[in-house]
Amino acid sequence: MRLEQSLTEYTMNRLQRIPGLQLYTSPFHDDDRIGVIPFNLHGISHETAAKILAAEAGVAVRSGCFCAQPYVQKLLGISAAELARHVKNPSLPKPGMVRISFGLYNSLQEIDIFLKTIAAIAEKRARKYHSFKMSSNFNH
Repeated sequence: MRLEQSLTEYTMNRLQRIPGLQLYTSPFHDDDRIGVIPFNLHGISHETAAKILAAEAGVAVRSGCFCAQPYVQKLLGISAAELARHVKNPSLPKPGMVRISFGLYNSLQEIDIFLKTIAAIAEKRARKYHSFKMSSNFNH
């Protein structure tokens, strides 16, 4: 539990510095906090961010509504009208978020890879790249 708290605090402190990253959790340290951090990057779908993290850095995260649709809808501010639009047209991008979680097997080195990759995604988004491909000079 102590390792999980340490990794969570370490990650939260660094995620807050990434422009365009929206956290859906309290940024304050709490001894009762579990090692779960939900977030989104402005301009990048949760699905795309999760795919890039997996493909480019081998980082497994969850994306979507995590079997908690009403709560995620509330956090994302999705109105009943918008929800009805998505039900009517299943081809619309699905609302959701990315969730990273920690366990006893995780290390600071792994977290640094995640942080470096998510920062690179945010930087590329900020440059308005329409198709994301990590450059060959990206090293973990």
